[in-house]
Amino acid sequence: MIRLSLCFLLLSLSIGCKTPRPSRHETEKAYAVHAVFIDAPSMLLEELNLSWILDSSKTVTTNTFEDSIQKLCSSPQARITEFPVVYVNAGERKKIDKQRPVKYPIEYTQDGKPADYETRGVGQLIEIDLKSVTNDTIQFSYHVEEVADPIWTSHNIGSSSRIMKQPIFHVRSISSSSDITLFPNQWLIGGGLITESKEGTKRNIIFAIQVQENKKTQPTNAPYFSPAAGSKR
Repeated sequence: MIRLSLCFLLLSLSIGCKTPRPSRHETEKAYAVHAVFIDAPSMLLEELNLSWILDSSKTVTTNTFEDSIQKLCSSPQARITEFPVVYVNAGERKKIDKQRPVKYPIEYTQDGKPADYETRGVGQLIEIDLKSVTNDTIQFSYHVEEVADPIWTSHNIGSSSRIMKQPIFHVRSISSSSDITLFPNQWLIGGGLITESKEGTKRNIIFAIQVQENKKTQPTNAPYFSPAAGSKR
């Protein structure tokens, strides 16, 4: 049999999603966790005096970060991808899995017929473990993942030279390597990731996450960060 290793995991650009309206049960939780990917060219960050965001990791106050993001949102050059809001209490772990399965063959017979399959989730996933809240500090860990719809490529398989399609999955995924400690409503920002388009344009990928006191959350179905008219999401 012939085994293929064509399920590549690549960084990709994505379009933002709307935050769904929280249920009554969710709004009774003590904290709401917001996570977001920001995709922007270096030139735009320099123009807005936001190059500091590219530091590998830092924490900032709520107003500092949200003011900065609203500046980015006003530009059609930036893209923001928001994950579903996770509502949790201290000591709880919660995962929101919005991924759907995509099945694809990974092994073929010599005459080009599929002999084995694998399944990959496509869509968004976020998992939060809010371990404790002590002396007004929050300790938690996270995992977020976004998988775009696969790009299908054609290949000749087996002695019959039959054409088979294989997926290339574009993935953005990040996890905390250890527990994170923040004050409520503070943002943790991670920069330093770069992706390059087919045209050779380099863009910065920034990740930010916040554990917000739920009494301050927005119980609407609008995006947490609202782009200006004409901004691409």
